[in-house]
Amino acid sequence: MKIRSFCLVILFLFSSILSYAQISNKKPVPFSYVNIHLENNVTDGDIETVIEVRTEEEGLSKLSVISPAGISILNFESPDKALMGIRQFRFESPEPKNKQSLKSAYPEGDYTFSGETTSGKKLMGIHKLSHSFPTAGKIIQPLIGVKNLGTANLKFSWSAENDADSFIVYVENDDFDFTLTLPASKTMLTIPDGFLEPKTKYMLGLGTQSKNGNISFVEQSFKTGDN
Repeated sequence: MKIRSFCLVILFLFSSILSYAQISNKKPVPFSYVNIHLENNVTDGDIETVIEVRTEEEGLSKLSVISPAGISILNFESPDKALMGIRQFRFESPEPKNKQSLKSAYPEGDYTFSGETTSGKKLMGIHKLSHSFPTAGKIIQPLIGVKNLGTANLKFSWSAENDADSFIVYVENDDFDFTLTLPASKTMLTIPDGFLEPKTKYMLGLGTQSKNGNISFVEQSFKTGDN
């Protein structure tokens, strides 16, 4: 009986080692989504690098990103795989006014993403970073500094830009945050009645996103009136 139990334990251990070896020897599969791009706030005069990673189902226990120069710019490791790992990441660099310093820290070229899920599956991805920015849009409506805007079917409009792949429009304050991505063919957005509060100050932002993923933002504030 003891011999049989011992054999079963050995068989279980051998199967576990074999399964792990099979997982470890498999070729890496692509990430669901990897991205590295620059965001330039033209109004504030600052710039930042944004790194995004997503997996479909399993969480990651390891994630690294290597620059075109071979420098590790990100190295994440979960200390306990039982915590299920992390499925979605978004990292943002500091926002220096000196744009050249950030461009030097994050040179143009291919960035290599590698990761490992909690079950041992290897993941790989590559995304090219460009330093080229799209033309910043111009907010046409509302006018800069306008006050007492009505909240009923409030319209925002902006200029069309030839190098825009899409537009990102957001309205926010300390208690409210609304963001919408629109195709480059759209240059107007109507906010439904009751969506915004009366007598409240908001920030309106317009981002022009190019095909390389980089975004140029402009911002201006407005205040709603009594109705």
